[in-house]
Amino acid sequence: MNDEVSKQSVTLDKFYNCEEFKVNQRELEQLSKEVQIYYNRPEFKRLQKELAKSSADFSKNYSFKFKKIPAQMSNKGESIGLYYQSAAFKKMNEELEKKYNIPHHHNYQDSKDENYTKYQSDLESRTPAEVKLQQEQLADMGKQISAQFATPEFKDPNMHLQALGDSLKQPFNSPEFKLKQKEIERISKRLSNYENNPQLKRAHVQWERAVKNLTGFITSPEYKAYIKRMVKDAMERSDYNPETIKKSETFIEADTL
Repeated sequence: MNDEVSKQSVTLDKFYNCEEFKVNQRELEQLSKEVQIYYNRPEFKRLQKELAKSSADFSKNYSFKFKKIPAQMSNKGESIGLYYQSAAFKKMNEELEKKYNIPHHHNYQDSKDENYTKYQSDLESRTPAEVKLQQEQLADMGKQISAQFATPEFKDPNMHLQALGDSLKQPFNSPEFKLKQKEIERISKRLSNYENNPQLKRAHVQWERAVKNLTGFITSPEYKAYIKRMVKDAMERSDYNPETIKKSETFIEADTL
């Protein structure tokens, strides 16, 4: 069994220690180091820190301003949704669809369709004042948020963040960097194809099976008994006393568990 493990280990060693595999590994390691240089540049790290700080400041300054209105919009949206999902609205809507000959699963808004225009006008006239008020408030809140996005207070730091992001991307858009990326992809694919070689996969399976069989044999009761006998015979030939033999057997049994 040990011979089979050694045999499969030699087979695997031939694959991974062949010159072709080693050359590809060295090329990949070298390219990876060259790519890492881009990330280790002082200017890149400075921009990273500045972007992180600016993002944190931007989030801190504006999160509280926009947090309240979206939450209110969500609550009003849920309230309006409950009305349109109610049994009373659905019944009224179906009655109006029949009245104006509108398909139930309609999905159009044609201003030239006189029946559809009448249907919409009638439907809106029956909408509760409270729901209409909430719809108006919802629209107004949306305008408030849009207005905030249009202010210099928001646009200037946002443009600064975009500029920092563009500066960070710039080195990675260079022909030199893209060429290195392509080379890394090419070599990685070659190594992947090499490791997916059926012969190598088969050697891996056979090696794992041999190791499993050897492990099973070493931990078997038969093997433990064999080791005990070997130790006992050796000790008896060396004139060890029975107490020493007993202690040695206990040690061997514990060691093979």
